Amino acid sequence: MAKWTPLFCSDGKFYTREQTRPVKVGRVQIGGGAPVSIQSMTTTKTEDIDATVAQIHRLEEAGCEIVRVAVPNEKAARALGTSKSKSTFRLLPTSTLTTAWRF
Repeated sequence: MAKWTPLFCSDGKFYTREQTRPVKVGRVQIGGGAPVSIQSMTTTKTEDIDATVAQIHRLEEAGCEIVRVAVPNEKAARALGTSKSKSTFRLLPTSTLTTAWRF
């Protein structure tokens, strides 16, 4: 399936990088030899619509190609829909499962 290709770095050492297949996230290609894409995640509470939209715009202006937004509950999901209507960013449905461990 995947091949390993030796890469030469400026420090004089060889490293390997796994060949991957390309995947599109909106208009951005990840893997498959595509250049590294800049991505980040918002740090605002998603329910704070104005702060979330403002942070997304700042990240885009800074060159971020993919912005991830946490949607930990139903209130945040509703707010994300409102945020989308207040902005021009493209909303791509993705999912990240997290578990809150309690000891």
